[in-house]
Amino acid sequence: MQAKYGDYQPETHKPGCLTADRLLPQRVAGQFKMSSDDWEKRIMTWWADHKGTTREQAMLEYLKLAQDLEMYGVNYFEIRNKKGTDLYLGVDALGLNIYEKSDKLSPKVGFPWSEIRNISFNDKKFVIKPIDKKANVSVYHLVIGIRFNEICVVFSYDYQFEGGLD
Repeated sequence: MQAKYGDYQPETHKPGCLTADRLLPQRVAGQFKMSSDDWEKRIMTWWADHKGTTREQAMLEYLKLAQDLEMYGVNYFEIRNKKGTDLYLGVDALGLNIYEKSDKLSPKVGFPWSEIRNISFNDKKFVIKPIDKKANVSVYHLVIGIRFNEICVVFSYDYQFEGGLD
């Protein structure tokens, strides 16, 4: 709130003023027995505690905390395996991970960039070939709505930060 709105002003920022903001992921809010109003009050108290913090300082502090979160920096795409099970493909700076639909925190299968020989797309078919030629090739199918170029941009961006492209 500090980065978005500046200092908390009780005369301006009345209860209910944050209802349009998505304050917390549902997964986090659901872990506690607190109503939306209780969360808003708690967040407004924390916001008031940070009076005088510049927007830049607030954003930097947010990023310091966020970088340690398990899902930070992961781009998710809907895929299906050969059996037709709906899954997520997670792409990040370290590689590719396959997640069950119900759990984006714990990858079912991981493919570090350093262990991937080739990634290929053919229509909706997505194939991951490991460097170890004895290892199984992994085949998935992209779910409708995913644009091939979206995934390529994420692949190239993440790979650059791992030092793969010169």
